[in-house]
Amino acid sequence: MFSKFYYVVLFISIFLSYSSCVYFRRIFFLFSTEIGETLKYSKKDYGTLISVSTFTYAMGKLILGSLNDSIRPERLLSLSVFLVSLTVLALSRATSFTEIIIYVSLNMFIQGGAWIASVKLLKSNFSSDNFSTLFCILGCSNNFAGFVAPLTLRKPWRDTVQFYGTIGVGFAAYLVLALRSKESREIRRPEKPKDRSVLALVLTDRTVWIVSMLLLISVEIRTIAESWTPVFIRDTSSSPESDLKLFLSAFDVGGILGGLLSGLTCQLLYKSKGRDRSRVNVGLSCTFLLIFMTAALFWTKMTTVLGFVVGALVYANINVWGMVSSDMAPHEITGTVNAVISFICNGGSLIAGRPVALLVESFGFDGLLPFLFAHLIVPILLFYPCKSGQLKVKTD
Repeated sequence: MFSKFYYVVLFISIFLSYSSCVYFRRIFFLFSTEIGETLKYSKKDYGTLISVSTFTYAMGKLILGSLNDSIRPERLLSLSVFLVSLTVLALSRATSFTEIIIYVSLNMFIQGGAWIASVKLLKSNFSSDNFSTLFCILGCSNNFAGFVAPLTLRKPWRDTVQFYGTIGVGFAAYLVLALRSKESREIRRPEKPKDRSVLALVLTDRTVWIVSMLLLISVEIRTIAESWTPVFIRDTSSSPESDLKLFLSAFDVGGILGGLLSGLTCQLLYKSKGRDRSRVNVGLSCTFLLIFMTAALFWTKMTTVLGFVVGALVYANINVWGMVSSDMAPHEITGTVNAVISFICNGGSLIAGRPVALLVESFGFDGLLPFLFAHLIVPILLFYPCKSGQLKVKTD
């Protein structure tokens, strides 16, 4: 019988393990200006890097995420942190833009299964009564890493990246010893028609596509916020360094509050609306507001205040639809369902890469306003399907 202290340490370890993956995923973008000055690349190159690396991240989500149905999640999570740390160490030695693309893309591919492994560890070790609360807190790992990251920036960038990469390798060794799963039953495939594979079953399910499209908008806007708002601030601000730090902090503090408040709101609405209806109401409201507030950020240039609001709405949306995706499928195919959803929704990051780069090059950041408003068609079209049906994957 494990003590309460063990479970506290276990949850902190899971939280920090995924936070470290997020930190290492962001570390290049935090040093993008310094690395750009060293290796000389254009905005088009930067857009290409975002598209290529996010495509490999999406592939990692699909391939490595699916492995969570056949490999113990604690092993996959520990290995992810270790290999990601090695790519960060390699990044510190990069001497060309080609090497940057390779190392950043490998970094993002390798950690593709880390989130699903973290969620499965939660479901395996903690009761269903505590899962919603712990899921909301785990969802803040993205923001925690983003909030801490600017505080760790030191020059020269190569020494800093090498230092944190080395810490990551040591932390991965600790995770091998610390992470455990109580899951004892064998992973098996659910009963279904023999002529349909699990992947075909998931890809043809209506609910999977509904959740994926709504998450895609949040992932796309998060990528725009993390990758393009720093460029926007440097182009338009009279004091870009301080404004950038304020934006990053505001975005991630907003994300923490948004993630926690969305979970609390769903819980408050649960008794009167039911589980699925409460999540749909909160999720759709956040999606509409997110599109309007992101457009307002680039129009008004109020990057700190609206950065806070956009951060809150991005992570509220991701948190709500993330809870839906974690509960919508039978245990035996949870990894595959979440891997497919993650793969599809990461198309948002691809859109935020090269296409947005071309848009900004041609029309400036004003071109983002009609581009963002065009996204309203997605929640409008999905409003009725979300309200009228149960958010479950059909396995028969």
